[in-house]
Amino acid sequence: MLCKMLACTTVARKQSAIPLEKGHADGMDISLPRSILRSIADRFGMRRCTAHYCFTEVCQAIQSSLHPRLVCWPATREKWQENADAFERQYGIQGCVGCVDGSHVPVKPPAHDRDSYINRKGFPSVNLMAVCDHFQRFIHTYAERAGSVHDARVFRVSDIGRRALDNELFNCDEFHLLGDSAYPLLPQVQNKHFVIIHRLSL
Repeated sequence: MLCKMLACTTVARKQSAIPLEKGHADGMDISLPRSILRSIADRFGMRRCTAHYCFTEVCQAIQSSLHPRLVCWPATREKWQENADAFERQYGIQGCVGCVDGSHVPVKPPAHDRDSYINRKGFPSVNLMAVCDHFQRFIHTYAERAGSVHDARVFRVSDIGRRALDNELFNCDEFHLLGDSAYPLLPQVQNKHFVIIHRLSL
């Protein structure tokens, strides 16, 4: 399915001696540690530089064409209400449009600034912040901060974080995001401890 979607992109339409399916499979495989790049290139019968080019091409196509289509923030009140109704039916949580959390994506850090990428677990990473809906689908992602940056800081500097801090994420008080204790308790962001306490008090 992903190959078919990528086939419609500008990058994928370029003339290439490498079939899209092969380039896609290679792109998925070499997202593994660089140390196994040689064996991946051997498996697909290509040079390492060609394998790296395939990976870069696939990533660019995903970022430019698929990400805007598949990772969509609900921008209307109707969509907020649809998500909130589904969360309430499935989990008994009222007014929740999405759940926010962070994840550390391993990376090879730049040599001149390696320490900034070392996270609390001891390995270099980028701190990915994501919001998911009731189907566990991504509706927002932000991955522009190094692994040493705390989740709360990543949230504050992200687009939805700034809007939440200004109380502009939703244009009414009925809706909010749900996160863990790493995230600030705001009118439009509630953490799970607050929700548990609130539910016990009902």
